[in-house]
Amino acid sequence: MTHVKRINECTVFVTGGTSGIGLATAIAFAEAGAPHVAIMGRDAGRGETARGRVAAAGSSVSYHQADVRSQKDVEAGIAAAVAIHGTVDVLVNCAGVGGHYAPLPFIDQDPAEFADVCATSFFGILYSSRAILPMMRDGGFGVIINTGSDAGKVPTPGETVIGGMMAAVGMFSRCLAMEAARFNVRVHGLSPSIVQNTRSYDMIMEQPFSEKLFRKAESRAQLGVVQPEDLAALAVFLASPQAARMTGQVISVNGGISAG
Repeated sequence: MTHVKRINECTVFVTGGTSGIGLATAIAFAEAGAPHVAIMGRDAGRGETARGRVAAAGSSVSYHQADVRSQKDVEAGIAAAVAIHGTVDVLVNCAGVGGHYAPLPFIDQDPAEFADVCATSFFGILYSSRAILPMMRDGGFGVIINTGSDAGKVPTPGETVIGGMMAAVGMFSRCLAMEAARFNVRVHGLSPSIVQNTRSYDMIMEQPFSEKLFRKAESRAQLGVVQPEDLAALAVFLASPQAARMTGQVISVNGGISAG
């Protein structure tokens, strides 16, 4: 029988865990009974505030300052978390969704920013997954959940670069799922559209082009505009025994803006 772990047996590591989707996810795992949660983020002030909020939900929590664009930073943060908590059973990558750049027509984008968009949105997922997968293999269990975007599924004006990166996140998640299944490691992707109460939402709504684009998208969300907690609840489910036979899924959560 395939080995599974209940949430109350799991140590959870969340990149981008100091705000938005990442913080909501860390809190959701703590509320679901995860005994140990590690969060990673760039801003130490937000990190300590987030650590307190997750701890209040019931978990033993550590904060690790790191920039996901740096392989060295990511590996050091993970090593520090493992030194405290012993292992990582569940990895949720939430850092840099959207790359912190508002949508803009490709011809108007600064090529000097391309590398940073790619590093923030995709490379951090590669670095953390590569660092943690061996210990999941050795432990015979693991769940990796990568947060991307429907920009990787639905061609949208202004999202040419970030859309390419989000498509990469989705395909990486599916391919890794096929490789890692033999280790009893499951891999999924979360694919939101617009998500309120996030830093990315505020950034998007500050720019005329992207505000017009996403106000229109919001109007099509007939089930309601997605909140960070919606993604967090799905991440907890995917990591739970109830999803033990699922892997390789890239799941859209968009309030009905699109289907597929």
